[in-house]
Amino acid sequence: MQQLYLTGTGASALAVSLFRALGLQPVGYVMLPFSAAGRPAGQLLHLLPEPGAPLYNDIPCRIRLYEGRSTVVPAALDEVAAPALRRSLSARVPMLLDDLDTALLACPEFAHAVSACLHSQHLVVSVVRDDAVGQVKRLTPPQEQLWLQADEPDCLERLIAETKPRL
Repeated sequence: MQQLYLTGTGASALAVSLFRALGLQPVGYVMLPFSAAGRPAGQLLHLLPEPGAPLYNDIPCRIRLYEGRSTVVPAALDEVAAPALRRSLSARVPMLLDDLDTALLACPEFAHAVSACLHSQHLVVSVVRDDAVGQVKRLTPPQEQLWLQADEPDCLERLIAETKPRL
């Protein structure tokens, strides 16, 4: 199945807008910002839908070390996100994979789960940072990929038109 990939400024917000416009609740995850002491501190992994006990949601997964430098928490990705993505493959709804970059894809279990999602029969909307575009493009055959730049004019309308026939 051809998958949708979004890049550029505002791609995460555009993906969320797409699912709202279609009235769909995807499975997968989004990244949410978090702060500490009033300053940006990184990103939280927010699973869709929220996991049941004993798992937590909104787990810090990207920690800002200082301006221009952050690190990922592999345990959050490999032990929480990867199993959640594999479980979501049984759902019959579209998937959202938010904010993929090379640091996240360096976590082996997470990268394997992302690849499984992209090779599934689900419609997957992936938000990809510039540093990971080449790596993500190698995960599936070119004919199974549609890449859109989030800041293109009428991008949401084009996304809706591309997505409706795949549902």
